[in-house]
Amino acid sequence: MKKRKNLRGDTMKIKSLAVLLCGTFLCSNLAQATTWVKLHELSNSDKNIYIEKDNIKKYYFNSGKSNEYYYTTWVMEEYTKEQKSPVTGQPYRYETTNYYFDCENKRYTLDAVYYFNETLDKYVDGGEWEISADSSEDWWEAKEDAPVRLQLLIGCLAGVAKFELD
Repeated sequence: MKKRKNLRGDTMKIKSLAVLLCGTFLCSNLAQATTWVKLHELSNSDKNIYIEKDNIKKYYFNSGKSNEYYYTTWVMEEYTKEQKSPVTGQPYRYETTNYYFDCENKRYTLDAVYYFNETLDKYVDGGEWEISADSSEDWWEAKEDAPVRLQLLIGCLAGVAKFELD
């Protein structure tokens, strides 16, 4: 049986992100129909990254153990320059991805990616996949220096804020 890792090594980063994340949620425009919140700490000159904060969900792995769970959330990347679909070559400016985050084991996967045009009103390309909810063993590891590592931390913080801090 694998020994579980925890997020304690990322304590300072987590505390800093928690403050930024909570501030971002409080300052989001509540009048908009969408709930995309810009993650300033992940955005750069090439793209802006958003999290769909009201659609964060918590699920339990099929093991049935109450301490084995994951969060899902949609992440949107808005590119400053036109991108090309990896499958069809069609141009797009927005990419939305449904991520699954196992915070305890620092692992992630995804089950859907959609590409849209510059005004988000035309679907360009994308796909959906089935994933295993038995465990996260076959999910990707969010390595320390990987860009998705920060997305995992923010997704986990958002999940904790929504489900664990009642």
